[in-house]
Amino acid sequence: MEKRTGKFICTSVTGANHTDKGIACQDAATCATLYHKSYLFYFMAVADGHGGAAYTRSDIGSFLALQAASESVNRFIISVIDAFEKYPDDWVKTVKDDFLGRFAKTLVDCWMRMVAAHAKETNEITDETIKLYGTTVSVAFVFNNYLFSGRIGDSSVFTIDKQNKKMEVKNLFETYEAENTSLGLSTASLCSRDAYRKWQIQALPLDGIEMLLLATDGFVDSLKDSKGEIADFYQYITKKGLNNFEKIIDKELIEITQKGVGDDISLVIFFPDQNRGGFFNG
Repeated sequence: MEKRTGKFICTSVTGANHTDKGIACQDAATCATLYHKSYLFYFMAVADGHGGAAYTRSDIGSFLALQAASESVNRFIISVIDAFEKYPDDWVKTVKDDFLGRFAKTLVDCWMRMVAAHAKETNEITDETIKLYGTTVSVAFVFNNYLFSGRIGDSSVFTIDKQNKKMEVKNLFETYEAENTSLGLSTASLCSRDAYRKWQIQALPLDGIEMLLLATDGFVDSLKDSKGEIADFYQYITKKGLNNFEKIIDKELIEITQKGVGDDISLVIFFPDQNRGGFFNG
């Protein structure tokens, strides 16, 4: 089994509209390097609380969504390794099927349980309790040179794919987004009825992927050319190094939200391979 080292950038900024009104950031982001039985995993997630009068605890809901995603992935890793060891030639299909079905139910159930526990602690349980915490969530994990990504809602997952020296920015859920727009569907949520049925996934080999980016919708909605912006991020990092990029990314995102729709932005950027000379320095 190949082990590829990796590097994350993980951040959240409060949207211009929320800053002006003194409203807390409704978004959240997380990432982690995980090991089980000496196997290496990478995990990342972003969540976008709905905000507004109907979702007064969505800042908490988005944070709990990350905890639920982390717990669900940690439990899922056990079955991923089991499939890999038992079916080394066909483990991806087994994991993909489980990721589409069982994982989605685990994630939603876990979030619901956490929301109920928080509401009970604060003695504020009503028929609308779950809705108050409404949020989207997007999850990705990398194992054995394979990427699995899933989402409930409209946060985006992009890759920079480099094949034959040609770079392409891909939106992994672009087809879903086009279908939802044409049908006039509203954004799915963890607080939706049968939320696990809203779970969408993608699974693909990591070969050729130079960078992975997860972003809440404040990022894409604020940009006329989100793919172009992501390509610029990548070019900056390759020229000036990741350390320098980490120093400017929050400022860049604040400018994006100020010039755009004013929404919060949470972002996780993942680089699959750290062994590229000066790529991560500077």
